[in-house]
Parts: sequence; C-alpha cells; structure tokens
Amino acid sequence: MASQEVPEKELVLLKTRPGVLVRFFQKSRDRWKEKCQQVRGQLKALLVRIRDLERSRAAWRTRAEQHEQELRQLQQELAQLQCAAAAAPQEPEQKPSHSFPRRRCRGTSFRRSRSTLS
Repeated sequence: MASQEVPEKELVLLKTRPGVLVRFFQKSRDRWKEKCQQVRGQLKALLVRIRDLERSRAAWRTRAEQHEQELRQLQQELAQLQCAAAAAPQEPEQKPSHSFPRRRCRGTSFRRSRSTLS
C-alpha cells in the first residue's frame, strides 16, 4: 500500500487563506461583469449605427434609382426631339428686322455725389 499513499506536499492545495481568495474572486467577477456591460453597450451602439446606415443607404439607393429612371426618360425624350428636328425641313436663319440700340449710361447718373459721401 505504500504506492497508493500521497505525499503531504500534494495534499496542501491552497496556501492562501480562503477569505483572501473570496475577495480576489469577487473582484475578478466584478471586473468581468463591468467589462461585459461595456462591451454590450458598444455592441448595442454599433447595431444602432448599422441599422441607421442601412436605412440611409436604402433611401439613397431609392433616390438614385429614381434619378436614373428620370434620366432615361429625359434621354428618350431628347432623342425623339432630335429625330423630329432632323426630320423637319430647315428654314434659313433670319436676322431680326430690327435691332435695338445699345444704351449707354451717362457717367453722372451712376456716380455718387460728394455730398452723399461725407
């Protein structure tokens, strides 16, 4: 039976007093809980941000698609108008029969008088 006996050194598992260990494990648990709460808060903030960004992106995508559709319609309309203009007989350009003389401003009417500057 000598082979089954355990030496005394192996029987002593803890050298630290149980009260000290309890305080250590409580502090460790409290630090872990605090860290977990911080990470949960960060996770929630990031999830909210992702949700907002997805909504914004969807709104911008819808807006861009509407603008693309409008652009296609305008391009079709332009092509139709260009075809109609090319098919129509062209008239020579006529200069207007009258021309309006250029008005020249008299310098005195736009200048400030010395009495208003003082």
